[in-house]
Amino acid sequence: MNSEMLKDLNELAKHQQYLTRHPQLRYLFFELTDRCNLACLHCGSSCDQHNCQYLDLNDIRKVLLDVRENFSVLPQICLTGGEPLLYPQLEEFLTMVNQLGFPWGMTSNGMLIDEKTARMLIDQNAYSISISLDGLPEAHNYLRHSHLAYQKAVEGINNLVRYGKGKTVIQITSVVSQLNINQLEEIYRLAESLNVDSLRLVNIEPMGRALLYPQLLLQKADYRKLFDFIAEKRSRKDATMEVTYGCSHYLTAEYEGKLRDHYFLCAAGIYVASITAGGDIVSCLDIERRPELIQGNIRTDKLSEVWYKGFSLYRLDHSRQSPRCRSCKEKRFCRGDSYHSYDFANHQPLLCMKDILE
Repeated sequence: MNSEMLKDLNELAKHQQYLTRHPQLRYLFFELTDRCNLACLHCGSSCDQHNCQYLDLNDIRKVLLDVRENFSVLPQICLTGGEPLLYPQLEEFLTMVNQLGFPWGMTSNGMLIDEKTARMLIDQNAYSISISLDGLPEAHNYLRHSHLAYQKAVEGINNLVRYGKGKTVIQITSVVSQLNINQLEEIYRLAESLNVDSLRLVNIEPMGRALLYPQLLLQKADYRKLFDFIAEKRSRKDATMEVTYGCSHYLTAEYEGKLRDHYFLCAAGIYVASITAGGDIVSCLDIERRPELIQGNIRTDKLSEVWYKGFSLYRLDHSRQSPRCRSCKEKRFCRGDSYHSYDFANHQPLLCMKDILE
């Protein structure tokens, strides 16, 4: 680790300590519904078409008014699910978000984005829309459990680009697994051909439904292959499309600063809060749904009060509780790593890139 990086990481470690005492809500996620029109093999929330919870629009309005009144800087509203386009009052919700002055973005599987829907999303001032596309047709359809998933996702992306290019950041998110680790160049070329603004590559995580399919998880050598690929694409001066790694995981001195525009910081509970489809107040929606991690419910609690008085478990340095982390010389930089891949029962990270890479 060179002296400049060490200085940067030490400054970030100090800033993380500051944020645990002075959290700043920058992103507010709404799981509008836990229902989905797909049943993806890697889904962290194990969503499918049989789920049937929907957030009440009046409850959402109360949350947004509370946030608008009690936070000096409005967070970005991030829509997810399940599949957010299955929410029956989506257009009414977006109109309300715009009227209250919140920026917003969305993640979707893209299957329901026909021309009319794409135009509506763009006209409703979407800041960013990320569509899941996990490689070539065979891999994507297998992972998404539908023979139409690839075709519909590409159609959705094309519709968004047609109406939203230059107005909305249009991104492809690809989950990298054993199905597509050898298709990285093809995924890049596909994203380029679709004229999107950004390609976000994330590794499949050992959580949710993916735990039922361990054969999909990456091997140690695969992570280095993925990281080297992203680093090479980001170093190109002639690139017309941003390539980035997801927000997860401390990547060690070898890769920190090379794969994304910032050093690792798990934002759960310090920058991020979320509302589940059942109204529970949590942090990152990818984190395991454990009772002790639920901070309240929007039907009985004000989000602003919960944000400032709750979330204490999210603001701990988990590396201090983990026997696996205590002796690590870099624990002050990762603090136990990403909460969504943290084993709260056994107090250890499920994925440690330092162990994997070294």
